[in-house]
Amino acid sequence: MMGTEDVPAAASTPEAWWYWGGPREEHSTEPVVKTVPYSALQGYSWCARAVLPHVEAQLLVALFSRVDSKTWRWPPKPGARGGSSLFELAEATGYSVRHARRGLRALEARGVLITYDCRPHRNEYQIVPEVLRQLGEKGRADVKEAVQANREARADQEARADAHLDRVTPPASSGGTAPANDSPPPAIATEVALPRWARRVKRRNGMTPELAARLVRAVWRAAGEQGLWSNEGCNRRAVLRAWRDMGEPSVEAWEAMLASLSTAVREGRLRGQLQRGWRWSTRGMLELVRDSTARHIAANPPTEPVSTVEVVERSGGVPEGRPAGERLLPGPASLAGRPPHGPEPWRAALDLLRERLEGVGDIWLSPIVREGVDEHGLTVVRVPDAAWASQLATWADALVLAAGGPVRLVWGG
Repeated sequence: MMGTEDVPAAASTPEAWWYWGGPREEHSTEPVVKTVPYSALQGYSWCARAVLPHVEAQLLVALFSRVDSKTWRWPPKPGARGGSSLFELAEATGYSVRHARRGLRALEARGVLITYDCRPHRNEYQIVPEVLRQLGEKGRADVKEAVQANREARADQEARADAHLDRVTPPASSGGTAPANDSPPPAIATEVALPRWARRVKRRNGMTPELAARLVRAVWRAAGEQGLWSNEGCNRRAVLRAWRDMGEPSVEAWEAMLASLSTAVREGRLRGQLQRGWRWSTRGMLELVRDSTARHIAANPPTEPVSTVEVVERSGGVPEGRPAGERLLPGPASLAGRPPHGPEPWRAALDLLRERLEGVGDIWLSPIVREGVDEHGLTVVRVPDAAWASQLATWADALVLAAGGPVRLVWGG
């Protein structure tokens, strides 16, 4: 213990305020109670946004949760031994007394905290509102700047990965200058340019990170998810599984097939193959990749648009036994010259289409009847009326494939 002769003269009087480490000016200054012009919610927000070391951040939050909401001051508790002590802060934050003392001194050095009456069991803390506001605003600005820099870095990484995969020279950096000669810059290392999920692909059976990235990127581009393939590799296993199930085609054939499927969906040629709830996404594209009928329709576009159909209405003077109206559903050029399917394949394909369309298929496909093949090789299908034929025309591709050639819808007569 400190002897009487070792105690400073200022500390011998009862009014002297001092604490371990020697007296300070603020320790002998009587605190002035002032009303803070900010709300407690703003204070909590600034505490959360302030970029501080972990110990200081924990102490600042612990202090702010205990201060008075009007003055942002934590006064000592009444009683000889009770009070806002350093030991209480250390216990609340989970740090040792030594670390808590260092954190408090660091906060005092930043100017955000003022400590009065620093005796071991009787401390009074004051959080400076303006300094806390400045720390919160500066932390928010620093975080926004870091996020923007991270986005720019990811965009630059994605552009370089695109250039590397497409065998194209990457663009020069905006801050740099072009080389003096016309020679292309050195190739980018795949381990650096490609995303992390691609670098973690198991290298077996000829699989490489570059091949996996190109396969996944083709699916994302076909699904319209531009700019996400380098960050989102959650469907990479499904993509690689679908690619292997198709016999591991070349990357060029894979990209061409996905482009044809995307075009067929936009043109409306796969309306009969899309399940209920289908939407543009990587999973939706993979569903079409696994559908052999959808791949066949996409790979064999019709010579003329599906919407260009022939409608013939006969209102009067129709001989008995002739239809009152008919509608032609032309088939693709790949089916030209082939004999149409028989009743059994037609019935099986129609049952599959009805199953895909669920309740809607039962309503629109149950009343139709296949009457046979006419002298021109067209499959004749009888429908109740013209409205029925208009609805079935939306599934023209599926009906044509089920029949194995052009279909002639007839009604009335």
